Amino acid sequence: MRDTAKRLDAHAEEGWVLSDFPLLRLSEFGPLSDEELSFFEQAAGPAITYPKQSNIRHQGEPPAFVYLLLDGWAASAMTLRSGERQIMKVHLPGDLMGASSVCLKEAADTLYALSPAVVRKLSVQHFGALFARSPGFALRMFLT
Repeated sequence: MRDTAKRLDAHAEEGWVLSDFPLLRLSEFGPLSDEELSFFEQAAGPAITYPKQSNIRHQGEPPAFVYLLLDGWAASAMTLRSGERQIMKVHLPGDLMGASSVCLKEAADTLYALSPAVVRKLSVQHFGALFARSPGFALRMFLT
């Protein structure tokens, strides 16, 4: 955790704030390495703001991205045969959303903003590369 904190402190000196990249949540089961932090910093797209109640990704779409929630609240939900929406998870800042669908042909759930939400997208290809380069990161993902 100290390495992660030092890295985030260095970013703070450059004008970054934790909400720019809240990776501490991914460090709950062990510190992220400098390589893992750099990978996220370089591979994630720009911040995108979604209005309250808007869809971030639809159930049934090809899962091209995982989403790092920077600010706001979001939910993962499935549409039932009756047409009702079943909330599966509520996401808070720092959560990676959509990872459960990366190995599927179609997203198993819809991601939507419960409040105004800010996310950064990371392609499934980059996410897979991080798993391959960092088995420790892959293990921490299964523990979160």
